[in-house]
Amino acid sequence: MYWNGDIDGAVPLYDRSLAMRKALYGEEHEDIAMSLTHLAACRLKKDDVEDARRLFAQALSMRQRLAKGADSEAVAASLNNMAKPFSMVASTPGPRSTCARPWR
Repeated sequence: MYWNGDIDGAVPLYDRSLAMRKALYGEEHEDIAMSLTHLAACRLKKDDVEDARRLFAQALSMRQRLAKGADSEAVAASLNNMAKPFSMVASTPGPRSTCARPWR
């Protein structure tokens, strides 16, 4: 639904997927981070930048914990996702202030 532009139809499915994944895996798993990322993308499409930022940050934080401080493709993807809300709002300080810290 998301890819067809039906964001309102996609959100309940992503919410359900997130709940199912939490029931299956507990609170920390790559698939949960992926669900958070999908929900964040929907929020961003609906111009809810603050909620998108929050969800992207949750996914990033989870992926960093799962990677145990190591660099990983998933952490790199989450850092990329964190930049999206900042690029939409000119009045924010930018991703550097939020994301620039040692990752190792």
